[in-house]
Amino acid sequence: MDKNYLDYVRSKLKFGRNKGIDGMNLNKNNRQTMPVISHAKDEPWRERNVLVGVLRDKSQLKVCLDKKFYHIPCKYISKRHFPLEYVAIYQSKNLFGNDAGIRYIGKIKSYDRIKRSKISEIPKNSNEYYYRFEVDGWALLENPVEAKEVGFVRIFTNHEMLLASREVPELLLSNKTEHDLYNCIKKAVDMAQKDSENNTSVFAWEDYGFGVDVDDIQLVKDGRLINMYSVYDFMDMPLTILGQIRRDMDRDL
Repeated sequence: MDKNYLDYVRSKLKFGRNKGIDGMNLNKNNRQTMPVISHAKDEPWRERNVLVGVLRDKSQLKVCLDKKFYHIPCKYISKRHFPLEYVAIYQSKNLFGNDAGIRYIGKIKSYDRIKRSKISEIPKNSNEYYYRFEVDGWALLENPVEAKEVGFVRIFTNHEMLLASREVPELLLSNKTEHDLYNCIKKAVDMAQKDSENNTSVFAWEDYGFGVDVDDIQLVKDGRLINMYSVYDFMDMPLTILGQIRRDMDRDL
């Protein structure tokens, strides 16, 4: 890391302890160069009304789309997950390559708990109990959610979050604060990658500051560097790196 660049980041991110970005004592120049980040309280997403389910093989996608249903073993859904309003289909990279991600969503019309052998559209001789969800129809998401980093059997998220998310790891964030911080870092990384001439992005978050260039994300507080994280690691494993950042912030309190 170039020392002059680190000094620049530190100089831009000198501020005292405050409860939020709106209360920061930034000088006039910093107000012009640093974006204002606002976010809600650190509250969990209370509503998880969307089931995001995986597919066993590529042929299952066509059957589900044509017959307007989705099925999943009952052991993966407990009573606390109900009521559910939507089902979304996750297409994994292993099966779908460049077509991977979440592309289809359907509003649940009804559901039933039945033995797997009763699902005649995709025959299997099994007495395991499954939930079969009937949907009104499948709609293509205007902005598909990109597959990245995580493997899973199912995810529970909410409709608003699904429509707003760009990548699957966002659906695993536990509250709006994490979601907003993730988006701020992602935007700064994207800006740094796109602008090779002026590839430094600086923003403030609560008592902390972030400096982002093409290689590194720097976490700064009161003019001192707390830690640095690889931009390339963030691009490949955003949820993992965000978790490291949050732990560093918690340890510094």
